[in-house]
Amino acid sequence: MSSSENVDLEPMLREFARKHKINLRFEYAGSVMIPDMIKSSPQDYDAVWSANSVWNASIPRDLLKNSKSIFVSPVIFAVKESRYKALGFSRDTVVNDLAEAIEAGKLTFMMPSVMKTNSGASAYIAFLNGLTGKPLVLTEEDLTLPALQERGEKIFKKVVKNYGGDEHLIDIFQAGDYDALVSYESSLIELNKQLIASNREPLRFIYPSDGVSVSDSPFAYIDNNDSEKLEIFNKLQDFLLSADTQQKLEGLGRRTTYGGLVSNVEVFKESYGIDGTAYLSPIKYPAVPVLKRALALYLDMSRKPAAVVFCLDLSEHMKGKSHKQLAEAMEKILIRELLWRS
Repeated sequence: MSSSENVDLEPMLREFARKHKINLRFEYAGSVMIPDMIKSSPQDYDAVWSANSVWNASIPRDLLKNSKSIFVSPVIFAVKESRYKALGFSRDTVVNDLAEAIEAGKLTFMMPSVMKTNSGASAYIAFLNGLTGKPLVLTEEDLTLPALQERGEKIFKKVVKNYGGDEHLIDIFQAGDYDALVSYESSLIELNKQLIASNREPLRFIYPSDGVSVSDSPFAYIDNNDSEKLEIFNKLQDFLLSADTQQKLEGLGRRTTYGGLVSNVEVFKESYGIDGTAYLSPIKYPAVPVLKRALALYLDMSRKPAAVVFCLDLSEHMKGKSHKQLAEAMEKILIRELLWRS
């Protein structure tokens, strides 16, 4: 089970698997959704490669083993160069500077789905973190502050596109006329290469010192008491962490450390706004209950109201077992929604 952000890395693993006669199968999903999929049917998966350890925290500890970070990916803001200069942005730009430009209608931006993707959810948490004045870590009490809720609603209702994953969003960005977007640094590096190659205006990257979320891409074993599978998993993990693979990952725009010198200056270009010598200063992610509360708040702040109508078959042929199964299914759906919203 893999985060959809790793799609472009599948060929690398498949090549290794062919050489070592490993039968490898991938299934992709948004990182926010992965824990529930694993908890509901852990026997279907042998390993999980999520975008961020924060989502794995809700998976039972006795189920996940040998988790190690493969690379790190900051989720950042990228603005067209002309807008970047016109708005006076710089390497000292913080979340509040971005928020003021968005609230004033001077900057329109796109971001991945907050409710499905790690990049969208991480960017959202980083925004909240910055808007609350850079707390040590976001708390449930912070989320109840009227000032935070009011500003959050103003900002996130101005998102021009907010659905799907990073690749889908970048396709939309290239096809339209937008000022800015939120995505992984690696995705934005690739986008800038394409923009420059087609003689279009490139982007400048912004790393707010009070709101950079960094994903650690953990690769973990799902323990179904199968020693042969564990041996195969260890081979795959060792391959991903080998010096040769780490160098290849950096060539694809993935950082292999949180800071220090980024060796591949041809990928991590200073002209993009990347400081290859600076250490990333990531926000601290809150506990899972706070995360869920924050995501529920996002729905209140940004999602248009919706009415959901269920049409249930209670006819004669549904009596007995079928009716019981229907009732159980509806109970799970409705109680799950109530728990999520609360």
